[in-house]
Amino acid sequence: MRFIRDKEPIKDFYKYNPKKRQHYKDKVEGFKATLEEIKTSEFSAVRSLDKGEIVKQMNQAQKTLERGTPDHPQGIEKDRKCLRAKELREFILKEMPTRDEMMGVRKRNSEGGYYQEAEPRAIDKQIAWMKGTAEAVREYKTIMRELEPDDPDACNIDKLREHASSY
Repeated sequence: MRFIRDKEPIKDFYKYNPKKRQHYKDKVEGFKATLEEIKTSEFSAVRSLDKGEIVKQMNQAQKTLERGTPDHPQGIEKDRKCLRAKELREFILKEMPTRDEMMGVRKRNSEGGYYQEAEPRAIDKQIAWMKGTAEAVREYKTIMRELEPDDPDACNIDKLREHASSY
């Protein structure tokens, strides 16, 4: 199976995950709280803070948050992206090494303990798979960030690995 690029170029790959978006939300709220503190404080040290610099940093954090927040596709666009994500998932899982191949088989040693023995050439197979699917993985992650912006594991490829043996 050969990877077929979607008609649209990959855009906005670097949309932020939920933790990073929350970090910027907290940062903006912190700046707003500081500005309120400056207005209501009786202490001269607090009132001497540079309001212009705080507003500037707050606006910068707000722009970063807006740029890093994915759009929520709706209707036909959402259906198209879901279909494309399914195609990409099938392509990615086609040659993906399974968890058993990567982690090996658990065996008992002579002292009664256990050890893992990976399949020979598993790393070479993983590297070849990564090179062959890099663009598809990037597009899949971008789509999943847009479809599930609040799920940090939505674009985790290793979560797909659990099901790779069923393909």
